[in-house]
Amino acid sequence: MAQNKCGGDPIFDGEAGAKDTFAVATKRGLYFFSYNGQTLDDKRGLFNGNEMAPQICVTFNEENGNFYSGTSTGFIY
Repeated sequence: MAQNKCGGDPIFDGEAGAKDTFAVATKRGLYFFSYNGQTLDDKRGLFNGNEMAPQICVTFNEENGNFYSGTSTGFIY
């Protein structure tokens, strides 16, 4: 369908969201993708000045439309 690169780090987890979106957890953070029928548009997750740790897992909550991730240091974003 399409491909896009989110850096050279390994991807630890991925999760489909709503409306052709998904997120992946990597050593250097989260990447969010949306599929527009031909290409994947990407955005990198922001941590609002918080110290970023490797993101190990990611999940999607259908009730509120949010992605949540867990870090190697035990934090949830």
